[in-house]
Amino acid sequence: MKPLERFDPFQDRLCRDVRNDLSESLPRSIKAQDISPSLQVADRYLNTLSPQVVVDYIHDRIARYRAVLRPVKDGRLSVEDLFDIAVALWDQHLFFEFHEWLEAAWTRSRDAQKKLLQALIRAAGVYVHFENGNRTAARKLAAKALDGLSRYGDVAPACMAIERLKAKLAKLDPAPPKIGIHEKNPKNRRPF
Repeated sequence: MKPLERFDPFQDRLCRDVRNDLSESLPRSIKAQDISPSLQVADRYLNTLSPQVVVDYIHDRIARYRAVLRPVKDGRLSVEDLFDIAVALWDQHLFFEFHEWLEAAWTRSRDAQKKLLQALIRAAGVYVHFENGNRTAARKLAAKALDGLSRYGDVAPACMAIERLKAKLAKLDPAPPKIGIHEKNPKNRRPF
């Protein structure tokens, strides 16, 4: 069997399982304000003879999950605020997890908020495709995300830099923007 050269959840079953299992553990970790649920999943894979690219992915993800949890644990982010957590996920480049986090809310949403969430989920998909070298899929999804953000971006909370995201999508820039707004104005202040 050929050794795994890169982490590719689109082509490799182990990679897909690791990505999906870790992603599913993150909301439990966020709600518990404790990394333990994600560490349990990570340990399950790390305690087997996983390829180095899988081990590296797991360590990278756990480090990013810890970065999201830090402001939750110290009270700067609320686990009850869908968008606070979403912005923290995005700004840690956890695009698949961002998609999963918003998808649960998307299924319960209606009207303009549902369309906004769909556009944000698509925007995350753009960067998931970029991460995997699929520029064609990223381009197609960027057009749909940009259309949705142009129509429904005004529904987004003030903590999200929608215009910055739209500009990056319009240029099809593979370097994702930070979407958290870090202002001194308490109304728009990002807590991290």
